[in-house]
Amino acid sequence: DSEKIINQVRKSLRILFPDSNSAGDYDVIVQSSGLLVVPRIGSSVAITSDFYYKILSVLEVTLWPTVQLQHPLVMQLKSLPNREWNMSRAFFYPWLIGASQRLITTDKEEIQFAKRTNRFRLMSNVLIPLDQHIVITGQTGSGKSYLLKQLLSVFNTLGTVILVDGKLSDGARWARNHSNVELIKPKISSGSTGSSIGGDLLETVNDRLNSLEAEMYSRQEMLFQQNEISISYKILNVKPIFLVIDELAALTIGASRQAKQDFFDHLTRLALLAREAGIILVLALQQARNDAIPTAVRAQMGIKILLGSLDRDNTQFLFPSLDAIPFLPVDGPGKGIISIAGSTKYKGILPIATPTTINEGDQR
Repeated sequence: DSEKIINQVRKSLRILFPDSNSAGDYDVIVQSSGLLVVPRIGSSVAITSDFYYKILSVLEVTLWPTVQLQHPLVMQLKSLPNREWNMSRAFFYPWLIGASQRLITTDKEEIQFAKRTNRFRLMSNVLIPLDQHIVITGQTGSGKSYLLKQLLSVFNTLGTVILVDGKLSDGARWARNHSNVELIKPKISSGSTGSSIGGDLLETVNDRLNSLEAEMYSRQEMLFQQNEISISYKILNVKPIFLVIDELAALTIGASRQAKQDFFDHLTRLALLAREAGIILVLALQQARNDAIPTAVRAQMGIKILLGSLDRDNTQFLFPSLDAIPFLPVDGPGKGIISIAGSTKYKGILPIATPTTINEGDQR
């Protein structure tokens, strides 16, 4: 397959740059983790970031489904020692072997897998670590709520779930059937004009976040007292806490300026400090706009998922440096893109299609 890939890449380069002598201007090297394209410095093509992504835009289609190229947010270069200086650097295009497949699964299977690995199987070859903060964005109908419900079933098995649902939507109805889940929801008041949602939800949320911060600092103090240097909260024999906030932006609508500022302050401290203590944030909203989620919070989200329509309006907040929309070979509902920070396997943006669960309900 390596020879086949090299030949296909050379053909693509000849089509992409017909004026260059691809046999002399480029070298192609196949590695287990990705593809190296070695341009000759001084050739007829300028070696720039635009050049890097121009090659990527062609190869991600050409090489699929043999491999699934990832879409790095910055140009990836690798040095090649013991080569002539003008061919001593290479463009690196990370990949996953084979095409990503949508999973057809059950809650029970995913829960068992998460218990063994502390990861969530998003696709056949895309696993989400469950010790990182997560943000999920997508317009109505994008599959955001469906994915969130799948994650909630897994979270509820691994640790403690605090769910904030200001819309009394799917998540709240799921939590109603799981008595061990702490559900924070608006109060429904009845009057002569009918039922309405009370405006004190954000104050209730702020009170709970304040107590959650106290738990965070308590765990950090216990970790500080340990003799080891590099340790996990698991040494304390405590369960992780998953703070899940659905429709984050809706919480602050109509709230006082002080309540909104307090909420953002709590959220920022938790995003910056809580993960080491085993407190994980999971935020869902339609768009990660600056007025909906503080920049410092967004920067701490290790896993970023965008579902549904992919255009500049939707990608600019979650992936501001993304200039071109990645190739999406998957189809159907729940499709989008993901980035996973700090991973040696996932080094760029990947196309995804969320799992299809063939049985509903928590199979604990």
